[in-house]
Amino acid sequence: MRGQTWLAVALLGTACGDFNPLDGIIGDLANPLVTQSMVLGTVPPASGDIEIPAEYREGTTATVFLADAKEVTDLDNAPIADASVVIEGTAVPGLGDGTYILEPGTLSYVDNGEWNIVIDIDGEAATGTFELPPAVPSQVPSNHQANTKLTLDFAGYGYDSVLVVVIDQNGDLVYDNRPDDIKELYEFTRGGPIELFDIEAEAFPAGGAYLVGIAGMTRSGGKEALEDMNTALSSLLAGKMTFSPIAVTP
Repeated sequence: MRGQTWLAVALLGTACGDFNPLDGIIGDLANPLVTQSMVLGTVPPASGDIEIPAEYREGTTATVFLADAKEVTDLDNAPIADASVVIEGTAVPGLGDGTYILEPGTLSYVDNGEWNIVIDIDGEAATGTFELPPAVPSQVPSNHQANTKLTLDFAGYGYDSVLVVVIDQNGDLVYDNRPDDIKELYEFTRGGPIELFDIEAEAFPAGGAYLVGIAGMTRSGGKEALEDMNTALSSLLAGKMTFSPIAVTP
């Protein structure tokens, strides 16, 4: 399908004359390869009194969703399951459903760094660049009232989205806005910059000790960060999560 799309674009350019300055732009928008990817670095809390769920333990994770789609409504209907995905020289294993996940332990998050991603499909490579922002200063108060929403202020930081998790004293995840599939991640990357973020009141159902994890996420996209993929539907998201304790009173 990718070859057929490129051929159609090439014929369009030829019909318009020997040179068309829109050729590259049209090619990027018509390219059916859609990449939605997220890199998350996690710093453990200073105190180990509350156990952190496995997906948020110390280290760096990467989640890559690939689809062969021409528009946003097709994102979850055409997964690419047989690609080779490499982030900063490290292979990202596939799960067989268009999802590729790198567990913590291989890559170490680098504040203000840039990481490359290479996606190879049948010998044709697409590339992109993640921008790795530092952790946002803590917005979490030391005390909070149960069954009350908590508003976080990110004005001026320029984050495109915010990833937030809440863990209770038993180590259970009671709140998590992490995207689960390619379409959710696409929607998650849009709508920024984020200024205020509300953690729902249901995240603090009772009194006790909690941990709140926050990662301000920066999106890389467009022709300056993506090559040989659909620049309208693809994006690379990265951020660093830190945890803060909070005492919730009944």
